[in-house]
Amino acid sequence: MARAAAEEMAPRAPRKPAGDGDEALRAALLAVAGRAGEARAVLAPTEKNRDPAVRDLLWFARAHAALGETDRAAALAERALAAGVDDAYFVLIDPSLASIRDRPEIDRLLPAGAL
Repeated sequence: MARAAAEEMAPRAPRKPAGDGDEALRAALLAVAGRAGEARAVLAPTEKNRDPAVRDLLWFARAHAALGETDRAAALAERALAAGVDDAYFVLIDPSLASIRDRPEIDRLLPAGAL
């Protein structure tokens, strides 16, 4: 179901991103939709040329998790949680982050009583 929704939404994501957030969202949608090559093509220049803003780290984590790159996804999510990202609870409920949810480095950074 998530894959079908992502596949439907991916073409509507901005083609000429205004910033890292748009690129991160597009990469996550493409990755969840199973379009790995396209997702990596969006991720590569963004991550090579600059450090993502804190607010975008979880989108980048989602993209990497959907690509099966769980170590990279966990590192990005850990950075987001350590920086106090506002949507920390998405780590607990977002299906695209299920592969990193039980990692100790993630668990220790979730808000108290989150589990």
